[in-house]
Amino acid sequence: MMNPSMKMNELGVSILSWGRHDKLKTSLESYKNNDLFDLVGDANIFFNEHKPEDEKLAGQYPLRLDGNNQNVGIGWGMVFSVMLSHAPYVLFLENDFELAATKEETYNQLSLGLDFIKQGNLDIVKYRRLDNYKTTCNETKNWYDRGERWGCAEENWHVGFTADDDFGNNNRDICNLLSIGDVELWGMSSENAGWSNNPFMCKREWFLEFAESVGFNVNNFLVDSLKNVNTLDFEQQIKDKWIEKGANVGIINPALFNHQ
Repeated sequence: MMNPSMKMNELGVSILSWGRHDKLKTSLESYKNNDLFDLVGDANIFFNEHKPEDEKLAGQYPLRLDGNNQNVGIGWGMVFSVMLSHAPYVLFLENDFELAATKEETYNQLSLGLDFIKQGNLDIVKYRRLDNYKTTCNETKNWYDRGERWGCAEENWHVGFTADDDFGNNNRDICNLLSIGDVELWGMSSENAGWSNNPFMCKREWFLEFAESVGFNVNNFLVDSLKNVNTLDFEQQIKDKWIEKGANVGIINPALFNHQ
């Protein structure tokens, strides 16, 4: 039986899924095997262009299911999945991120990020394993090519955590060590820690307010998501606003989730 203290009722998991049935299966199985669903108070999945085989698969797990007949894009998909959460704080995931940690490690990392967000010290905490960037991230490759952070655009300086094992300690002008233990928690401004739809935790209302500020009418989402599906590029629209907002970003190293 799980220790009742290892339960974060205020935290929900919101998963966005589109295609990649095999990767969704691997991800959901890793969440189940490592007790992620047991640790949180709420969990849902939103399917872009949902298909019966995906819903049948997700139905095997303790998830509330929702979806749309057409692909409304990653921006509206994120907004939908976060809106579906019943919890005040949300861990956002996509269907191709696998949990690579034990229940205890997962609890410790999630509770660490949650505490800093609840205290108002951080707005958002990133949970993608940074060593996973080495072969998948062009910005990291640029860092390696130049041998220093100047090889990256300023908003991508956070990727130095994977390009240089001692990055944080070597770059105290742009980051602060907030907590150290089994993992490190570093704090950076959004000016240097660019937006990413990789696994992250934040306050639900904070995210929805931010989405509203970049053009996503969350109060009329059923109409606007379909009408504007081809005109609202979340990744493009969010970039300048993200830097302008000056959000406080937490980066866990090493973190919980591997990109498949």
